[in-house]
Amino acid sequence: MFGKDLTEGRVSSHLTNLTIPMFFGMSSMVIAAMVDIVYVGRISPDQLAAMGFCFPIIMISISVSIGFSTAATSIIARQTGSHNHQAVSETATCGLMLWILLSIAYVALIYFIRLPLLELLGAEGAVLQLAISYLEIWLLGYLLFALVMFLTNMLRGTGEAFLPGLVVLLSAVVQAIISPFLIFGLLGVPRLEIEGAAWGFVISRALILGWPLWILGRRFPLLQAANLRLDRIRLVWPEMLRIGIPAVMTNLTGPVSLAVVTIVLASHGSVIIAGFLIFGRIEAISIMVLAALASSIVPFAGQNWASGQFDRAHKSLLLSYRFCLIYGAAAAALLILLADPIISFISFDEGVQQVAWLILLWVAPTFAFLGTAQVSAAVFLALGQARPVFIMGLARVLFVYVPLIWLGNRYFGYVGVFVATALTNALMALIAYWWARVFLSRQRQRR
Repeated sequence: MFGKDLTEGRVSSHLTNLTIPMFFGMSSMVIAAMVDIVYVGRISPDQLAAMGFCFPIIMISISVSIGFSTAATSIIARQTGSHNHQAVSETATCGLMLWILLSIAYVALIYFIRLPLLELLGAEGAVLQLAISYLEIWLLGYLLFALVMFLTNMLRGTGEAFLPGLVVLLSAVVQAIISPFLIFGLLGVPRLEIEGAAWGFVISRALILGWPLWILGRRFPLLQAANLRLDRIRLVWPEMLRIGIPAVMTNLTGPVSLAVVTIVLASHGSVIIAGFLIFGRIEAISIMVLAALASSIVPFAGQNWASGQFDRAHKSLLLSYRFCLIYGAAAAALLILLADPIISFISFDEGVQQVAWLILLWVAPTFAFLGTAQVSAAVFLALGQARPVFIMGLARVLFVYVPLIWLGNRYFGYVGVFVATALTNALMALIAYWWARVFLSRQRQRR
């Protein structure tokens, strides 16, 4: 078997072994981005605000990559659980070719509509020009980033956790090391400021790309040119798109919500946007362990369900819910206690600090709900059922979040937007929890 067999051994041990490397990899990526924000924030509020306006587009782009990569993880995990090694290799090779074509098309689209997108988000004047300069360079790195993410997620589908996490970790470490030289012009390097942050992202991904390609091509010989046949493509591509498109659309609901919030908050000024950006990074780091746990459910539940180990898949869900509640409560309490030193370290501006603190106060207590919703969504994706996740994501944006944001902003200003976020997180988590439990129960009865 490629990777690791997850159908035997303690459930909690497998989840821990899958989650920890993913957590360090994902956290390092967010921390590297946070470091860029700290550096750019030292230059000027306008440059920090420019990054804030790019943030929704960046999150949309990353969500597209995560959604499609999760589809690959789901398919490969179930094929691995069924011990169909040839199918794993065919999915990896043909799926990678499809993703390369799709990611190139996506980057071209975003590049051509970058100006109206940023204007729609509320950027204008000098801040708009800074945002355009940053985004144009960042898109080059996204092509490399998307490829690395797809490769590492295919590895996770086989049950291999350490190497994917290490690849992501090293790319983030490289970015954190080279970014200050490019931003501030250290040791004779040209001072590029906000553009230096974007170039740090590009260079770090370019330097690390060869390693996952070597792993999948040599160490785990999943990428085989012989599998690029028309009959194989006709089998792999439709299945990849069947799961990938709803998964991408589901992941887009979060960034689209973020974009809506950015548009609403932009009317209150760049200080509000900068504070919102700081909270977004703090939140991303704080709930990263929950996101890592949810991503671990996909290969674990996928392998066990395909091999008929239904009780193990169900147990992984219960253990994950329990962890979300305990961790979410502890993380929220700790963040609220340490909010002042954390926020003041990132930004010296008192107005920005106050906004970030208000968002943290309202939204941090709902971290447990966010984790619960993520784990529930992961169960559906693990079994190749992306439609329920898409329905919940669409309902979150259209019927819950956007109406609550509109009401909150209308009657309570930007603070009402933060309250709307907290209420949405709680409500949608309860719905996702109920649906996942009912779905698993019915699937077990049918099998």
